[in-house]
Amino acid sequence: MLCGYVFGYGSLVADALPLASGLERVRPVWGALPGFRRSWTVAMRNRDRVNDVKHVVDAQTGRRPDLWVTYVDLDRDRATAVNGVAVPVDEDRLAVFDTRELNYERIEVTADFVAEPGEAWPPEREVPVWVYVGSAAGRQRYVEGRAAGRAVIRAGYRTRLEDAFRARGQSAWRRYQETTTPPEVETVEGLRLVRTPPRGGDRTAGSQTRSGLTAW
Repeated sequence: MLCGYVFGYGSLVADALPLASGLERVRPVWGALPGFRRSWTVAMRNRDRVNDVKHVVDAQTGRRPDLWVTYVDLDRDRATAVNGVAVPVDEDRLAVFDTRELNYERIEVTADFVAEPGEAWPPEREVPVWVYVGSAAGRQRYVEGRAAGRAVIRAGYRTRLEDAFRARGQSAWRRYQETTTPPEVETVEGLRLVRTPPRGGDRTAGSQTRSGLTAW
């Protein structure tokens, strides 16, 4: 059953799946979040053991480099409205997002979300809209990694994210560019994402859930 929406402004745009709710399929809703803009300012320390379930390796050697892998985040900016998509979630799908977004925290933005004209909004039943923003720890890791000269963006991640906006059309791509602060760290080829089920045999991690999403 639909319990809310998660506003995606990064790679989630490429994973914007409908939600099967009873006999109906609840579709994602394209729109914007006023008061925010994107920035590349949250990171994970690639060799931290907490990231064993999701880290990067050198595609040629298989080694796990000592890097701070950088992702998109949201900054407050009253002058702009970041574009993206509100993805419908049930409790199972929301739990998947909460598990995999290790560098973020979820906040409610129900009153802020604005749907694009022609989108099926608002829903028949009032439900919250959430967004994941970088945690204080995730943002501090970016600061540390950049100071060390070892904060990077994985090229595959950035390409997938930007291709999702390009696929939406020229207007969406242009809006993405206008509402994104360019990264201040290098985008690196040759890094391969590795996902490993955590110790303890969590059956949902690394597998497809009933909502059709990977658990991390």
